[in-house]
Amino acid sequence: MRRALALVALLIASTACGGPQKAPAHVVRGCSPLAPAGTCLLPFPDSWFEQADAKSDTGRRVIFPDGTLPANTKGVLLREAAFGTLDGYSPATPIIVWFPQGVDRSALPSLADSARTAQAGFPIALVDLTTDKRVAFFAELDLNADPAQGEKQALLIHPLSRLENDTRYAVAITTALHDAQGKPLAPSGAFAQWVQGSLPSSSPLAEISDRLDQDQTAFQKLGIAKKDLALAFDFDTASDAQATGRLVAMRDQALAAAPHGLGYTIDSKTEPTPDADPDALRIIDGHFLAPNFEVGKDPSLLDLDRNGNPVMTRAQPFPFTAVIPRCVQNASGPVPLLILGHGLFDTAHSELMDDRNLLNQLCMVAIGTDWLGVAQYDFTTIASKVLPDVNDFGLITDRLLQAHVNFQVLTRLAMNALASDPAFAVDGRPSYDPSRRYYWGASNGGIQGTTYLALSPDIERGVLNVPGAEWSTMIWRSSDFGAALLVLDQYYPDKLDQQLLVALSQSLWDRSDPIEFSPHLAHPLPGVPMKKEAIFQESLGDAQVPNLATDIEMRTIGAVGLAPLSQPVFGISSGSPTGGIVYTQWNVYPTPLPPSGDVPAANNPAHDAVRRLPQAIAQTADFLEPDGKVVQTCGSGEGSDFVPGPCTFPPGN
Repeated sequence: MRRALALVALLIASTACGGPQKAPAHVVRGCSPLAPAGTCLLPFPDSWFEQADAKSDTGRRVIFPDGTLPANTKGVLLREAAFGTLDGYSPATPIIVWFPQGVDRSALPSLADSARTAQAGFPIALVDLTTDKRVAFFAELDLNADPAQGEKQALLIHPLSRLENDTRYAVAITTALHDAQGKPLAPSGAFAQWVQGSLPSSSPLAEISDRLDQDQTAFQKLGIAKKDLALAFDFDTASDAQATGRLVAMRDQALAAAPHGLGYTIDSKTEPTPDADPDALRIIDGHFLAPNFEVGKDPSLLDLDRNGNPVMTRAQPFPFTAVIPRCVQNASGPVPLLILGHGLFDTAHSELMDDRNLLNQLCMVAIGTDWLGVAQYDFTTIASKVLPDVNDFGLITDRLLQAHVNFQVLTRLAMNALASDPAFAVDGRPSYDPSRRYYWGASNGGIQGTTYLALSPDIERGVLNVPGAEWSTMIWRSSDFGAALLVLDQYYPDKLDQQLLVALSQSLWDRSDPIEFSPHLAHPLPGVPMKKEAIFQESLGDAQVPNLATDIEMRTIGAVGLAPLSQPVFGISSGSPTGGIVYTQWNVYPTPLPPSGDVPAANNPAHDAVRRLPQAIAQTADFLEPDGKVVQTCGSGEGSDFVPGPCTFPPGN
């Protein structure tokens, strides 16, 4: 993830565009009866905004009525239509609560101590109502809000693993949690009447009192008495199809139209001298055709039919870059093919130029295209449209779906026509063997790589460098989003609104977010004939992809840590796996370390360091083979005297 600093000036200089938008077309219910005065959607998520819908996969639909969603400073409402197809809340959603009297921070455990949240007696309970068991989470107060300045400071609850699909969860906050003045939190309004058994039938809360009664039955089993509740609410999560179905359908249509890829052009071939470039023998830039699902050629939303299904339109050209490393000249035959994913706000060309030395050490021909929506040239779109009016958030998330289609089509093209194109020949023979093909990505390429692998019918194994998941978690903590949050202040200054906007956006991210696709590495999606093998390389103290986001993904997948780990991580066991889904830890002792709260970190060397380490490159090389194995390359000694050790690299060593 690079070029964040370059984004600051552009974002701050941006202006909003467009006029007032129409409010949602239908009204189901008003604001939640649990919402404190001055708010509407809190707590979030809340079953108050669910209604029955026999046509959905879960039998329900999330409906936000007219006027309940935030508006920007120009009065432009966030339209319900962007979320009206949801059959439940995102299983990766943050949970947001606000108490006007504040919350005592000292009662909230640190991330390292978050195992306590699943234990009896903790003052907050997140309960899976299918099993009636507590779910572990991490709780914090929003550090972006300053109560001393009159700003509303949210209590944020982050499940430590993605929640289950199509499952009902309940949240109980007890009076054992104190307010900012040290007094026990107390129920208020209609909820206090329900606790006391005096809720009138005319109260809006009476519409869901049966659900609250059912929740209390589960709470009672956990030792939580009704009289001790300060607040309780529940919600239902969405189906897996809501998150993964759209992209699977787009992939199927695209590959049916382009089973071997489509047309392409070679725009340029550069062959630098060894003195000018000791790593790259040839750099190839071109364009390839891929089926297009966007409304227009310029950045736009997906073209959807009346049922919300993507419509494939005419093929469009998209850029690609390939690098043939210099090692190919001395190779005994064609080398492997590497599909490469670039970092945030970067391009395939720029990333491949940065990684030429890595490619030469791995001795693989690499090819990649751009992650639309989060590429370098998306700065302007984000600045001028998305941040001033979050109704246009699909210009990021919809375009990411098109980008994933492009990567699948480019893979097919590389497996077929490009492999025999003279531009890819060295000394009259093909430079790469398309039957030996893998994926490698770093930063955003590591993030998107999980989804790419889960979606791909063609690639079995990959290495994901400094990856993460759950964009709604990453955005607040990443050094790359500090500028974006400053601009958000201009258009949505209310701190609770900001938290809600990012939480609401998770359902849009879900359609490509690796948190939703990661379980399908081991449990293949339709159209994928094999389980996937992957190594995840985490850099401790990463300021750009927060470790919290990486660890949530690893717990969700059920990854096994490669022993010995430098630091233990809750919910991740360690051992000596030779394959499957493996989590590896790398510690370069970066400074400054990221803060513990939900504020952007100051940048440090951790993010870019791991891909340069000889041990990480050796691990990647050992794994990216047809019968590749996971090898602990860190330790001391050589040969039979080698003793595995944690991957720690103190400064000066």
